[in-house]
Amino acid sequence: MTEIRSRILRHAGGKSFDLAGPPRFARSMQISRVRPRGDEAAVHAVHSIQVAARDADRPEMPVATLAHTAAWVAAGTTSEPHIVWLAADDAGRPAGFALLDLPYTDNRHVALLDLVVRPDARRQGIGRALLGHAVEYARAAGRTLLVGEAVEDSAGAGFAKVAGAECKALERCSYQTLDDVDPASIAAMRAEAERAATGYELVRWIDVAPPEYLPDLAELNNEMRDAPVDDLQIEDEIWDVERVRIFDQAVMARGRRSYFLAARHVESGRLAGYSQLTVDGTDWANQGNTVVMRAHRGHRLGLWLKAAMVEWVRVAEPDVRRVLTWNAKSNQHMLAVNDRLGYVAYEFVGEWELPLT
Repeated sequence: MTEIRSRILRHAGGKSFDLAGPPRFARSMQISRVRPRGDEAAVHAVHSIQVAARDADRPEMPVATLAHTAAWVAAGTTSEPHIVWLAADDAGRPAGFALLDLPYTDNRHVALLDLVVRPDARRQGIGRALLGHAVEYARAAGRTLLVGEAVEDSAGAGFAKVAGAECKALERCSYQTLDDVDPASIAAMRAEAERAATGYELVRWIDVAPPEYLPDLAELNNEMRDAPVDDLQIEDEIWDVERVRIFDQAVMARGRRSYFLAARHVESGRLAGYSQLTVDGTDWANQGNTVVMRAHRGHRLGLWLKAAMVEWVRVAEPDVRRVLTWNAKSNQHMLAVNDRLGYVAYEFVGEWELPLT
């Protein structure tokens, strides 16, 4: 069992993309490269664009906090700095941004792009200009593939198609409303799974894993290579102890608290699976990775972990009302598990590739 929030952690939304007629170009436009760290004005500008796009395109979805945006702009989920461009319209207002992430541990042929334009500044050539900067930089860095995300049938998807990109994978975005989930039903699912998990015990921690678990977590993350990626031209990620440490620190730097539940094989003392859930002080939580080692599958460990996580978050984070998660549309097994837990499909997000050669 493997559930993974996409390796490509990017998003874009929007209403229907009107392709009729040529785009209106702003009378003048300023695009500047901004420092990813320490530029408070740029961070506020990026955050204001994120909020405006969310309010117009996906009002039901959570929006990043300012602290999360600041840390995300600086380094995302790695220690490498992002490359960020900020566009201003002819009135000098922040109009859009492009954020480029160049993986250095693996997938060195890929550049990951997040491009968002303020709703009232769209169809003026701002997105195309930002894309041009990103493409030029990625090519100069030796990257041959640009990858980004856009909600299915959205403005972002229309923009990607016009730019020559192809949708290579679809993920289902789902959420679980905790007030609508019967505690007795979750308890029954946990008990059902626990009966099949003889020889295992649950262990848990917050934020930073005990040192003795780090090698097992790295191995479990490497196990996620069997998570569906459909037709995406990406390589398996390679995890070691240091990468686990960096990832945990990056999540904390983004103002998020992580809850970890792991199933430990009693006889060997090794972790056989784990699940991660993060909160950021809002009433939303994000269900992250859930993975079980191949050698330990068939014991309902995934369902056990996820049901127990629902019970834990209800007690530890009483203000959380909804839990958001993503799964490949082709991952029918995990989608069925989530449906049992009360997740409801909200939208489908496409992962788009643009060749740079």
